[in-house]
Amino acid sequence: MLNNLELFKIRARAADNDRQHDRMVLDKKRSMHRALLYSYQTAWIKKDTDPEAEWVRALMNPDKVKFDYDEKIVSVDWKYGFHAGDTFEWGKGTGSHWIILKTEDTELAYLRGNCRRCQYLTAVDPETHKEFSQWAAIRGPVETKINVIQKAGIVADVPNLTLDIYMADTEENRRTFERYKRFEFDGRYWKVQAPDYISTPGVYEIVAEEDYECHGDEMFIRTDEPEEPVPEDVNEILGDSSIKPVEEHYYHMKIAEEGNWSITLPASKNREVDDVLDYKVVGNRLKVTWTLMRSGSFIIHYGDYEKTVNVESLF
Repeated sequence: MLNNLELFKIRARAADNDRQHDRMVLDKKRSMHRALLYSYQTAWIKKDTDPEAEWVRALMNPDKVKFDYDEKIVSVDWKYGFHAGDTFEWGKGTGSHWIILKTEDTELAYLRGNCRRCQYLTAVDPETHKEFSQWAAIRGPVETKINVIQKAGIVADVPNLTLDIYMADTEENRRTFERYKRFEFDGRYWKVQAPDYISTPGVYEIVAEEDYECHGDEMFIRTDEPEEPVPEDVNEILGDSSIKPVEEHYYHMKIAEEGNWSITLPASKNREVDDVLDYKVVGNRLKVTWTLMRSGSFIIHYGDYEKTVNVESLF
C-alpha cells in the first residue's frame, strides 16, 4: 500500500512537475497585472512602428540614469507583441520615446527587458542625398581630448569623436549603415566603424567615428598671395583627391556636358586598371573603389578633363 507522499511523487514525475511550474508563472503574471493597477511605476506605452497601435499599460522601473543616457526596465504583457528592437512612446505625461535593447529570456510570465531613451535620428546619405529618419538611442560623443599627429614637420589633429547608436535591425538600416558607409548627422560627416547585428537579435548597433571630411573643417593651405578664385563657369571633375582602399567614392562634373568616363594608371605602374580598382558609371557619376590593400594613385578622365587621385595606406 502506497502512502500519500509516495503517490504525490508518482503524480509529480508523471506530470514532469509542469503543473506546479505553470502555476508559478501564472501567479507572477497576476502579480504584474496587479502592479499595473496600483504601482507608481505604471506607464502607458504605444508602439512607434504600428500606426494602428493602441495605448497599453506597462511598468517602467528605474535602472540607470547617467548624464549621457537614461535606461529603465520595462515590463509588459507578451500579448501586445513587444520584442527587442521595438521603439515605443511613453505617453500620458512624458512624451518620450524608448527602444528595447535586451529582454530577459528566463522571464516567462511577461516581457521584461532593458530599454533606453531615444532621440530622433535624421541622417543624410552624402552620396544619394537621401534622408533617413527614425527613433534611435544615441550616446556620444564622450571623448575628452584631441588626438594630434606630427609628420614631416606638420602638426594636425585627427577627428576622433564617436557615436554609439542603437536602432531596430532592419534591412534598410543594415544597408544604410553598413561598415565604411558615411552619413551626415548634426552638421557633421560620420563613418560607420563597427556594426553589430549579432549580439542582440532585433537590435542593430553601430559605432560611428567623425569623418575627416566635415563641414566647416576643410583643410586649407596658407600662401603669401591670396588664391585666385575659380570662376563658376569653369568646369572640373568634382570628388575626393585623397581616398583610402575599400571605400566607395563618387565623382561627377561640376557642369554637366557630353563625355565619357575612363581611368588610367601612371606610366610607372606596371599594372592594369582592373587589377587595382573597381569602377562603374552610375547615372552621370563615376563610382570608384580601390581594391588593392596598399597606397597608389590613378587618373580619372572625362573628355578633355582629368583629375589625379592619391590612395592612402589603409592603416
